[in-house]
Amino acid sequence: MKVTTCIAMILAAATSAAALPMAQPIGSTSTALQTRQNRNNQNNQNNQNNNNGNGNNNNNNNGGGNNNAGGAAGGAAGGAAGGAANFGTCVPTIEFALGRPGRQANQGTFLPVDPAILRGQSDALAPGIIMNRVCDQLNSRTCGANQAAIQQCLSAKAQVEAAGTRDATTATLFNSLVQ
Repeated sequence: MKVTTCIAMILAAATSAAALPMAQPIGSTSTALQTRQNRNNQNNQNNQNNNNGNGNNNNNNNGGGNNNAGGAAGGAAGGAAGGAANFGTCVPTIEFALGRPGRQANQGTFLPVDPAILRGQSDALAPGIIMNRVCDQLNSRTCGANQAAIQQCLSAKAQVEAAGTRDATTATLFNSLVQ
């Protein structure tokens, strides 16, 4: 009886082994395996195409952002950003005054007006220092301004520097370009 059980087990194993596909020679593949590989390759290609499409969408979105920034810079040159600029919690203006503490009575200096931008900044004889401060603080966590506002500030700074003044008209010009 034990021999019969062993023979039955051997026959069962041989029968199930016969149901298994035979080993293929090296370098050849079965039709089922080739079909599965082809489907995997097609899926990989489709995924790659989808990724390429997403990359293009991202590029299009970036281009849209660049167009907005360019529009804001163009608006800044005209004196208005068409509502695109959002300066966040700050008012990006500067002031010019004569005779501040530690200065001679006839010596004019510039300072940011907004308290958040002013924090830690001393007055400066050169308006570019203060305009840099204003634009830099817009770009930080201080104000939370959008990119259009930052571009408008930088454009205003460039126009003021091109004017070459260092008096009250400098502050007036900058303020008119960022408001």
